[in-house]
Amino acid sequence: MPEKLTPAPASSTTDPSRTENGADLARALIRRVAIGLCLSVAIGLFTEDFSTAPMRRAYAQTSAAAEIEARIQKNDLKGAIEVGKTLLPNHGTDPDFLEQYGRVFYVLAERLEASKQPEPVINRARQESLGHLRAAREMWIGTPPPRIPLAISLLELELGDARGSARTSTAGLADHPEHGDLHRARAHARAKLGEWEPAIEDWRATLKAHPGDVNAALGYAQVLEKTGRRCDAADTIAFYCLEPGTAASRGDWKTHYEYARALILCGRFEESLAPLREAARLAPEEAIVAVERAEMLYRMGDRDGAKTIVHAWLAKPNALDRQQRIQALYRRGRIALAEGDSASARADFEAVLALDPSHEGSLQSLGSILRRAGETERARELFERFRRIAPVALDIRISRAAVRQHPRSGQPRIDLIGHLLKIPDLKAARLEFAEFEMQFPGHRALPELRRQIQQVEAAEKSAKGSKPASGENR
Repeated sequence: MPEKLTPAPASSTTDPSRTENGADLARALIRRVAIGLCLSVAIGLFTEDFSTAPMRRAYAQTSAAAEIEARIQKNDLKGAIEVGKTLLPNHGTDPDFLEQYGRVFYVLAERLEASKQPEPVINRARQESLGHLRAAREMWIGTPPPRIPLAISLLELELGDARGSARTSTAGLADHPEHGDLHRARAHARAKLGEWEPAIEDWRATLKAHPGDVNAALGYAQVLEKTGRRCDAADTIAFYCLEPGTAASRGDWKTHYEYARALILCGRFEESLAPLREAARLAPEEAIVAVERAEMLYRMGDRDGAKTIVHAWLAKPNALDRQQRIQALYRRGRIALAEGDSASARADFEAVLALDPSHEGSLQSLGSILRRAGETERARELFERFRRIAPVALDIRISRAAVRQHPRSGQPRIDLIGHLLKIPDLKAARLEFAEFEMQFPGHRALPELRRQIQQVEAAEKSAKGSKPASGENR
C-alpha cells in the first residue's frame, strides 16, 4: 500500500524569513491593485474623451438636424426657425444642422416668392439661407455632397451673382463631374453672363444626365435660339419633349406652345399650327396661345380665323396682359390694313405705340400709313426710331418673350430695359421701368436702373442743347 501522506505538525515558533516574505507579497498585491485601478480610470477617461464623447456629440448633432427636419416636414417653418435659433449657439459647427437650418430659409424664400411678396423680403430669406449653407460647406469633413454647392449656386443666381454662381457650380463639378443639376445651374449662370457656347455644353451635359427632362430641353432650346440656331431649337424641343410617351406629349400645353414659337421663329409657320391647336385645346383659357394662333392663321392666309380670335379676346375686359394686348392690337391693325381700312389700322398701331413705343412692326406700318397720307415729318420720325431699334431688335423680342414666360421673375424685364436704353428709347424704357417698379417694389436693381435712365436722359438733353436752333444755320 502506498504510504499515506499527512501534514506536518504546526510549529510553535515563527520563521522570521517567512514573515518577511509575506509582508512583501502583501505590499506587491496592494501595488498591483492600485496600478490596476489607475489604469482603469485612465482607460475610462481616454474612452470618454476620444470615443464616447464624440459619439454623444454626434448623436446630439444628428438630433438637432432631425428636429429641424421634422419641423420642415410638418410645414412649420416658423417653429423650425425658432428651434434653429435656440440650437445655433451649441451646434454652429455641425454641418448637418447648418444645412437643415439653411434649408428652412430656402423653403421660406420659395414660399414668399410664390405668394408674390416684395423682392427685398424674399432676398432676406435667400441671404440667410446662403449664409448657413456656406457655413455648412466650410464645416464639412471631406467632400461636401453635391446638394450643398447646388443650393448655394442657385441662391447666388437668384440674388443676381451669376459669376459667383458659375464659380460655385464649377467647384461642385470638380468633385461631382457627372452631376446633371450642377451642369444645369452653371448653364443658367453662363447664359446670364452671355457665355452662350459654354452654356450650350452645360445643357448638353444636363440632358445626358437627365434625358427626359423637359425643362432642361427648353433651357437648351432657348440658348440655341439666342445664338441664332432657331431651327435647332425647334428640333431640340421636338426630340426631347414631344416624342410619344413623354410627359409633355401627354398634355403639357406650355411645351406645345414653346415648340410652336420655336417653329415660328425659324420660319416654319405651317408646322406651328398643329402644336398651337394642341396648346389651345389643352388650355383654352390661355390668352397667349390664342393670340399666337391668330398670328399664324393670319400668316397662313386665314384672315377671317385670325380676326375672329383677336376680336373675341380684345372684347374681354382684362383678359389680356399688356404684351398680349400689344400683339392682338397689332395683328388686328395688320388685318385692317390688308383689307384697305387705313383708319382702323392707324388707330390700332397708335394704340400699340402708346403701350410700347419701340414696337418695330407698328413703327414701320404706321410710318407707311402716315407717309401715304402726306404726314411726312412724323413718318420720318417713326422710321428713324425703327432704324435705331434694328441692331438690338432680336434681343428686345427675346426679352419680351421671357417677360411673358416668366412673369414672376424680375430679370427678363431688367434685360429688356437694358436693351431699350441701348437704342436709346427712353419712353419705352420708362414704361417698362414703371411696370417693373410696380411689380417688384424695393427690388435691388431699381436704383441702378433709375441711375441708367437718368444718365441717358442727361445725355439726350445735352445733345439737344448742343444742336443749333431750327433755322439758325439756314
